[in-house]
Amino acid sequence: MTGYYRKSVYLCRAIFCKHKNVVWERVDTNENVIETAPAWNYHCGGCGRGSFDLIYQKVMKPEQD
Repeated sequence: MTGYYRKSVYLCRAIFCKHKNVVWERVDTNENVIETAPAWNYHCGGCGRGSFDLIYQKVMKPEQD
């Protein structure tokens, strides 16, 4: 199965939290998530809420020859 990694940073929307959640995901060529960290269940690591804004995303594709 081919795939590559993607790093995403989500900012919690809770007014007193604003925690940045860094998430590494393995995605396929169609950007479908294959695997993600078990701790990331779409809840903030700071307050536990599930409302985020995506503030950064970088795809780690392998170099093409």
